[in-house]
Amino acid sequence: MTNFRSRESTGSASAANNVMDPPVDLEQELFDACCGKFIAGQLRDFRLLEEKVVRLLNPPFNVNPNFHKRWDPNADESIRTSVIHMMVEDEFTPLLAAVCRNDGRMARLLLRANANPNAVPGQHNVASSLSLAIENGNESRSIALLEAGANVNPPVGAECLYGLHPLSAACYIGSEPLVRMLLDYGANVMQRNAGNEDGYAGSLAFHVAVSG
Repeated sequence: MTNFRSRESTGSASAANNVMDPPVDLEQELFDACCGKFIAGQLRDFRLLEEKVVRLLNPPFNVNPNFHKRWDPNADESIRTSVIHMMVEDEFTPLLAAVCRNDGRMARLLLRANANPNAVPGQHNVASSLSLAIENGNESRSIALLEAGANVNPPVGAECLYGLHPLSAACYIGSEPLVRMLLDYGANVMQRNAGNEDGYAGSLAFHVAVSG
């Protein structure tokens, strides 16, 4: 459920004048911060966004990070181009947004607040947070997600690029450390890829590895 509060409670000048500002959607504020969206005129210092997320996740606000919203096209410009198509047609959780932006510090803050690493809210094949971390080639972030309970063998509809499951994606990008890590966490070498228009449908990680 969306949480609201009044800006009047923040001690603003309008509150001092006993003027009620419009209510603030705390979920939207958290989501915007995880997307890397700065307030107009705000110094572009990502530490400010992290501080904002910490405030929203903790008392007195206690925003539950397990919601999803549509990506804002005015969010951080550093978003990976490989997932731009998702921004206009899918919804993201704050954790998915942070992982898309390759923002490990933000992702860890959300995981500590019990963000669900397996949430896939979109309707157009948005990858799981682990799949996106693997696609980014980020070992430390992948380990953090796995330790938080991310499914190493996500179901169809939660794959990485080209419809590959995490193990196959790690083979595709040629990362032996990621391959070994996923195997250590129980990745299924017999899991077949969903594939897409670029191929790989029905393939195994072995096929992807030898074709790279």
